[in-house]
Amino acid sequence: MANNEVLLNSDETAELLRIAPGTLRQWRMVHKGPQHVRVGRLVYYKRQTVERYLAELPEYSSTTRV
Repeated sequence: MANNEVLLNSDETAELLRIAPGTLRQWRMVHKGPQHVRVGRLVYYKRQTVERYLAELPEYSSTTRV
């Protein structure tokens, strides 16, 4: 891991993704969401990985008719 990589904890990552921390925890169990790294018992996410994950999400298109 490069020295200039920023690591986010689970709460910071959930806030960035605009989801509940519990949702992020569930995603880890089913291998969904951005890739994480473990340091002992602690879980971190590389900020660059989270930003890439967000950028690669499909755009939402509403199909609501008026």
